Amino acid sequence: MRHCGALLVAVCAVALVPTRGEAIDDERDWLIDVSHAQRHSNFQGVLLYRSGDAIDSFRVTHRYKNGEARERLQTLTGEQRDVVRRGDKVICLVPPGNRLPASALHGVPQSMIPKLDAPQLRRIEQSYTLSELGEQRIAGRRCEGLAITPHDPLRYGYEVWADKETKVPLKVLLTDSDGKAVEQIMFTEVRFPETIADEVFDITPQLDQGYQSIAQDRIQAADSAPSAPLGRISDAQLDLVSIPDGFEVVMFAERNLPGNTGNTGNTGTLRHWIISDGLTFVSIFGRHSIGEQPAASMPQPATSVGAMHAYRQISGQVEITVVGEVPSQTVQVIAEGTSRRLSKGAPVAARATP
Repeated sequence: MRHCGALLVAVCAVALVPTRGEAIDDERDWLIDVSHAQRHSNFQGVLLYRSGDAIDSFRVTHRYKNGEARERLQTLTGEQRDVVRRGDKVICLVPPGNRLPASALHGVPQSMIPKLDAPQLRRIEQSYTLSELGEQRIAGRRCEGLAITPHDPLRYGYEVWADKETKVPLKVLLTDSDGKAVEQIMFTEVRFPETIADEVFDITPQLDQGYQSIAQDRIQAADSAPSAPLGRISDAQLDLVSIPDGFEVVMFAERNLPGNTGNTGNTGTLRHWIISDGLTFVSIFGRHSIGEQPAASMPQPATSVGAMHAYRQISGQVEITVVGEVPSQTVQVIAEGTSRRLSKGAPVAARATP
């Protein structure tokens, strides 16, 4: 079966050779239109999702009605799952008897590109170059493509291919510094119905009673620290995190860790930063312990699932974990720099470098 998967990718690579067509008038406006179409269009089809060596397919239905987006993804290969998104609420259903881990949504494709606007595009162009790719035929539709090429090896490159008529993205690739695809989302068949019935997104009584589910409240429990508006965060707090050029802090949360049994005081502080360069997001978790025996410096090897990498660094009473859809060296650079800052307090701001 692995040979079949490799053959499928090879056939796709040969069959989808770009050709030159009409030029995209403005790359920035085109990307904004594609981002908008992804969220505000009706479409149904079959999606091929490749992450690392794993290839899975999903049946997807997406609808935008009365200001709300709804989406349903049903796995056609691998572990059986049914994911329903209604606005900000996400429910993942797993058949009875199957283990339901907290990571049940891992391996399920999220939005093909983030929500974009003009200020965000200006940020993106500080770290990436936009260039046309020509035209391709994808899922029987004429598509036009745009390459988003990073200026450094600390982030992935992107290829975005969108339907010429509707502007809905039908294929997105993440590429490493050698141009090799590390993740791909592509429609193999698609249609654009004018209306989609509410029943398509309903969870039937059979599913509701027989299937296990993981819903929004359980997902949020993993990050229960209250968020603080960036305007209220001190410079000292922002200076505790080491980030590469082009990224900026877009969210920060902090909470005291509860005391151990018999200890009514705090045992330390847990901080969570989310940084972004406009296209990708990275989470940084910093745990500063109090009253514990300092640990020896102990970096952990980077772990990965497809394009997602994680790195953990323990030094003394400071533990840093960095997770994001960026190359492995990026999470390591951020973790090591942030670990040094938290160990010392809040030194003068500096930027992470490759």
